[in-house]
Amino acid sequence: MVKKLLAIVLILVLPPLTFYGWFETSARSIVRERSLDPQFGNSIKHALASSYLYSGLRFIGVPGSVSEAAVIRAGLLNEFAELYVKRGKPDTTAEIMKDLHNNMVGVSLAKWLEESGTAARDDMLVALGDRGLLVLSDNDLDVTETLAVDGSADYAFAADWFAARRAEIDRGVGMALVGLSATPPIRAR
Repeated sequence: MVKKLLAIVLILVLPPLTFYGWFETSARSIVRERSLDPQFGNSIKHALASSYLYSGLRFIGVPGSVSEAAVIRAGLLNEFAELYVKRGKPDTTAEIMKDLHNNMVGVSLAKWLEESGTAARDDMLVALGDRGLLVLSDNDLDVTETLAVDGSADYAFAADWFAARRAEIDRGVGMALVGLSATPPIRAR
C-alpha cells in the first residue's frame, strides 16, 4: 500500500518538478550569459515555459485556440497551486498578476514564432523584457486597482485582472514583435 502511494505521488509530482526545474535552469542560464538583471530570471522562466508548452501542443497537432486555452489554464492552475505549496514567502496578488502576464507574453511569442519562425525565442524574450513587455517586477504592473497592502494573495482578483487584460497583452506583444523583426540586427564595429 505504501509503495503504491509513493508511486502515485512520484508520478504526479516528478514531471511538474522536472518541467519547471528545466525552465528555472534555462532562465538562470540566459540571465547569466547575457549579464541581465536577476529580475529577468523569474519572468523569463514563466514566459519560456508557456511559450514552449504552447509550441509543443501545436507541434503535436492541437489547434491554436485549444493550445492557448490549455496553456492559460495551466498557468492559472500553477499560480493557484503555489498558494498552497510554495515554501517560504508566498506570492502576493501582484506577483500572481506578473506571472500570468508573463505567461501570456510567452504564448504570444510562440504564436508569432509559429508564423514567422525567423528569430531565437530567448533573444526575443530578452528584447521584450528590454521594452517593458515582459514584466520584471510586480512593481512594474499597470494596476489602477488598489491591491492589499499586507502582501496577501487574492487569486480571484489576479485571475480576473488577467482575463480583462489578456487580449491587450497579446496585441502589445504582437505589435512589438513585428517591430523587432523589422529592425536590422546591430553589428559590432
